[in-house]
Amino acid sequence: MAGARRRRRRVGLVPTMGALHAGHETLIRESLHRCDRTVVSIYVNPLQFDSAADFGRYPRPLRRDLAVLRRLGVDVAYCPKPSVFPAGCALRVTEPRVSEILEGRVRPGHFEGVLTIVAKLFLQVRPTHVFFGEKDFQQLWLIRRLLREFRFGIELVAVPTVREPSGLACSSRNELLSARGRRRAAEIYHALSSAARRAGSGGRPVSIVAQVRRRLMEKKIRPEYIVLVDPVDFTPARRLIRPGARPRLLAGCRIDGIHLIDNISIP
Repeated sequence: MAGARRRRRRVGLVPTMGALHAGHETLIRESLHRCDRTVVSIYVNPLQFDSAADFGRYPRPLRRDLAVLRRLGVDVAYCPKPSVFPAGCALRVTEPRVSEILEGRVRPGHFEGVLTIVAKLFLQVRPTHVFFGEKDFQQLWLIRRLLREFRFGIELVAVPTVREPSGLACSSRNELLSARGRRRAAEIYHALSSAARRAGSGGRPVSIVAQVRRRLMEKKIRPEYIVLVDPVDFTPARRLIRPGARPRLLAGCRIDGIHLIDNISIP
């Protein structure tokens, strides 16, 4: 990839933890469309799991993933060995505010692990473009901050969330759900989108959040957080929402013992 960059070629990086799904394929196709070379990394990062059990049960269908990359025409599949990113590394990338709330509170240390490994991937691959999905909206905000703070000279391309026909956001963790749990999980999106439609004409954040919580609880889904944030500085929206303000409504829930996330923009 160094040669491609020297020749002013556009090099796209799509960081993944494998268990590729339609959302990943959309990211990859966007990179293939925009860039001259596309690198897809597959690395199940132990630093971003909050328990050994969660790390151990994460799906790892490497042969199937590599077949997907071949079918799509990816130039490089980068599957580093654990020794490339030793768990005992002394230096970590941290962010003291946004990384400690919401997902950071539910999964302590998660974003430190994400930012540390992503920074190392940037240094190893040296891409010109990097592709992340909007489903992990808090992660997207932090990656954007990482790029700005460290001046990597990489363009971040944010790709809209890809969904299953039911509305459930595509995620590798969906494979861990039971059939019934998968059907229930689609209610997260429906609760968010219903509240977003009502909020589009103006409303108070507290009533919007309460509406989402009420619908989820009616469906026997336990929300771990629901919040409306300003997408620019990631601060909670506390006042009346003006039409066109476009804050982001985020939720984290647990179904079948699996932590799932989703978000939607207020129109």
